[in-house]
Order: sequence, then C-alpha cells, then structure tokens
Amino acid sequence: MDIMNTFKVENICVFCGRSHFVDVPQKEWLRYVETNEKIQVALPMLTPTEREQIISSICPTCQKKIF
Repeated sequence: MDIMNTFKVENICVFCGRSHFVDVPQKEWLRYVETNEKIQVALPMLTPTEREQIISSICPTCQKKIF
C-alpha cells in the first residue's frame, strides 16, 4: 500500500477504550464514505478484522474475545 495515498482511520474500542488505527487507501476510503457502498466491496484489500474494526469500533483483541 502506498503510504502517500493512505488514510488512517482511528477508532476507540467500545470495550477496552484503546485507540486503534487502520490504514486505508485514500481513494477507496473516499468512495466508501461518499457512496455508502458495502465495506467488503469498497475496501476488499482489508482483512475481515480490519473491516469489522471500522464498522463496529471493536479492536482486534476484543474481537478475538467476543467472536
């Protein structure tokens, strides 16, 4: 992923309260936000865990405990 064309999405985990980041390609992020396209379609390069983190604000560690 080209670091110059990425956007850092920050989430505060709703369970542990810690801040976490996901690097997302800027072009695809803008498309996702502007069109409200399904995250799996707009951001297929992200892992399911990263996509869930963006959608629900649950960090990877807490996702492992919950799911």
